Amino acid sequence: MVKSNQEKMAETVQSQLAAQQERWVAIANKALEGATKLLELNWTVTKDVLDETTATAQQLLSAKNPQEFFALDSASVRANFSRMLSYAGAVTNITSNMQAELAKAAQTQFGDAFNNIASAAEESDCKSQVQSPNPFELMKVAMENAKGGYEQWVTTTKRVAQAMEGNMK
Repeated sequence: MVKSNQEKMAETVQSQLAAQQERWVAIANKALEGATKLLELNWTVTKDVLDETTATAQQLLSAKNPQEFFALDSASVRANFSRMLSYAGAVTNITSNMQAELAKAAQTQFGDAFNNIASAAEESDCKSQVQSPNPFELMKVAMENAKGGYEQWVTTTKRVAQAMEGNMK
């Protein structure tokens, strides 16, 4: 038995929805992985700061004169500043990686959806003998325009992330 166009479209839509659900789960897993990395980084930095603060306080209390106190204090400030820069670099690295992974996943999802619509439009175009504007062709043009806009957005986002990373360094 030959399937009708409606049955084929229903199967295509159903398979597309299943694929989208899988991709959204993958995107959520990537976001959770990035959040976990940030949480681990924050936990490690907090622990290190508390340990170093205790050690610094003990050193400052053991200073014998004001010059020694201020020397120890300025060394502590330099160490804290260095740690802050290191932390900012690690956060930038994690967020840049998350952004790249999420952009790649979204681009894959968008590309697959576009390809499915394009193939459905071409199949319908071949079987259609209507002379008026084909709704599938109009949908295909709209998806091509949206794809171009999305690609431009991804490129701009990558440039912004690179600029931020460069500024942080």
